[in-house]
Amino acid sequence: MERHWSLKRNPFVDPNGGVAIVATPVLEEALARLDYLCRRRRRLGIVYGESGFGKTVVLRSFRRELLACGESNALI
Repeated sequence: MERHWSLKRNPFVDPNGGVAIVATPVLEEALARLDYLCRRRRRLGIVYGESGFGKTVVLRSFRRELLACGESNALI
């Protein structure tokens, strides 16, 4: 892909080793709901959807945000 479009790097891969995330309204809503759960000290949240919709990407992104703030969390 990079060669065909004369790109210097893959636009879908974060140079820091993660996956680059495109901010969409659905993504923002999912992150806002996860943030709500954490701020309200809820102990459980479920993210569900069809295969390939980005559930794991959303959760990993949110987990990185929590770790950066020093919060403990688990992704099961």
